[in-house]
Amino acid sequence: MQRKSGFTLVEILVVITILVILTVLVFAAFRGNDAQKVRDGGRTAQSAILGARDRALHAKEMRGFRVMRDPNDSNLGLGFVYLTPVEQLTFGGTGAQVPIMVEQLDLLDGVGAAGPDGKAETVRVHFYGQPGLDYIESQGYFSDPKMIRIPSKTGSWHNWKNLQQVSPTEWTIEYIPTVDDVVGIKKQTTDSDATCDFRLYNEMTPRMAPINLPSGVVIDLNRSSATAKGDIMYSPRGMIADVPGALGPIYFFLRDVRDVLEGLDPANVTNGVLHRDMLIIAISPLTGACQAFPVDQNDANADNIADDLFHFAKQGSVSGG
Repeated sequence: MQRKSGFTLVEILVVITILVILTVLVFAAFRGNDAQKVRDGGRTAQSAILGARDRALHAKEMRGFRVMRDPNDSNLGLGFVYLTPVEQLTFGGTGAQVPIMVEQLDLLDGVGAAGPDGKAETVRVHFYGQPGLDYIESQGYFSDPKMIRIPSKTGSWHNWKNLQQVSPTEWTIEYIPTVDDVVGIKKQTTDSDATCDFRLYNEMTPRMAPINLPSGVVIDLNRSSATAKGDIMYSPRGMIADVPGALGPIYFFLRDVRDVLEGLDPANVTNGVLHRDMLIIAISPLTGACQAFPVDQNDANADNIADDLFHFAKQGSVSGG
């Protein structure tokens, strides 16, 4: 009688075991590549950011960078472009075509340069003539954030808001100064020598190609610092300039784009939720130093929400110590 050929149970189990092992190895290899890809993105980001700082130190002038956005989703950054400031716009001065008047608004207590809460009060600047500030604003020629300096060349830069046309020949803006800047300002008087500078937009540096992150790696601007969405400019001394420099460290949240597109919340640490690799790039505003830190998904209170994703970056340590 002819014996039927076939696989024994042992042979089938061996084959299944081999397939399982191969599957695990392939999965691990792909996960490892994902992690390496994000780490490579972190190194690219650090190189681009420190490159902008080096350019400012070398040129002894303001230089910076801007996150290059995904044209289909402005909350995703794909890389960086280098920036050079455009020449400033000056108003006022003796015999100026557009004279200005600086007015301190004592909105709180009516005396001194600061109110009872110790905070400086609003300064209003009047522009006379036809400076066309609304056209300049509508064309996006002002810097982001909008900056003014009084007096020209020697004053401190301040973030201004509330452009208003009072009449066909008068415009006003307001800003919150430091106490030192408002001491000595004369209320309701016109100084024919008063001057101010507006900082105009930053343009992409000519002949400097964009620096792209590796394919599949993005900057999640929804998770990054608010200041990461605007222009980051370095002073000639290598420090972060203007408003971003006064708001503390700047954090860029790097992620695998698939996690973003799948709507995965990096703070969700519920058992079974798998996240691809993530990384935080932190910039110190005082030194301009740039470092990479892992995301802290520790959940001490066991509520399935990470306590502070930026904990390691804030502590300046990969262990939170």
